[in-house]
Amino acid sequence: MKKVIYSILCCLVLLLASCKKKDTEKDGIKVATEYLSSLDSYQLNCDLTIHRESKDIKMVVSVDYLKPSYYKVCFNNKSGHEQVIVKNDEGVFVLTPALNKEFKFDSDWPLNSTHAYLLEGICKDITADKNATFTTDGDVVTIESSLTDANATMAKLKFLYNTKQKKPIKACVLDKDNNEKILVEFNEFTPNKTMTKDLFNTKWIMDEKSKLNEKTEEDKNTSVSITVGYVCDGATLASSKVENDSTILCYTGTNNYTIVVQKAGVYTSSILMDTYNSYDYLECGLIFRNDTVSRYYVEDLEVSIYSIDLSMDDIISIASDIVMS
Repeated sequence: MKKVIYSILCCLVLLLASCKKKDTEKDGIKVATEYLSSLDSYQLNCDLTIHRESKDIKMVVSVDYLKPSYYKVCFNNKSGHEQVIVKNDEGVFVLTPALNKEFKFDSDWPLNSTHAYLLEGICKDITADKNATFTTDGDVVTIESSLTDANATMAKLKFLYNTKQKKPIKACVLDKDNNEKILVEFNEFTPNKTMTKDLFNTKWIMDEKSKLNEKTEEDKNTSVSITVGYVCDGATLASSKVENDSTILCYTGTNNYTIVVQKAGVYTSSILMDTYNSYDYLECGLIFRNDTVSRYYVEDLEVSIYSIDLSMDDIISIASDIVMS
């Protein structure tokens, strides 16, 4: 009888220990996600690194967020080229202040995919993964979870949070083999910062930033000499010409595409341009894509890659290996 009672007590101890461990894991994850999700607003600054096979892409990113769904995200590359993504009551917009160009962004951004510099997306992925785990090292909690939009190159999330200071430290996106693909290092974080909807007004943003980038069109469009290092498999250069001050390269074969490079016009007031539905990162800044064209800017040059055959990986490979003079 004593042996039976002893066995039962041992089982109860193990069960309680197991339950306590599960509760602790839940509490450890909640420490970060519940606090960050409760914020009415925040402002942060971080260093973003995208690991490519050829080179790392580095940007400085600043974020303003106002509950429930107002965002202003500024991307600056090492050359000082700035682009801004804004979400407000009218929709999602991409601003290039130096050129006074404004693009419409047709998507559910930012919650259509994971952006490691946006805390809402981080919390969404962590809480959606019932198997998310955490470890602690002093005041730092490290949480690991899968991504809701996982694929071979972006499969897992690692998030470091300081429980004492109540601030994010680092977010990493890993591939299925645990190789780091995206790194975000948070430098400054101000929770519940006082801000109003006016901060997310595209006209106000464009006016303010354009004052810092006053340019004129004294230099009229001229043709640009370009060298394309990467050519997609199954494609060959069919023609190269200068037309209406644009340099145009046409590639044909299994994958057909056309590259057009021209001086980007600087407008006296903000104008709404093409609509895009996705974006990615290049060394010079952001590259935007819709069903027919991908477009990005290198200082005062506009580069367009027209194709319905190419994947985003192909586009990135081409764009990353174009040299202009």
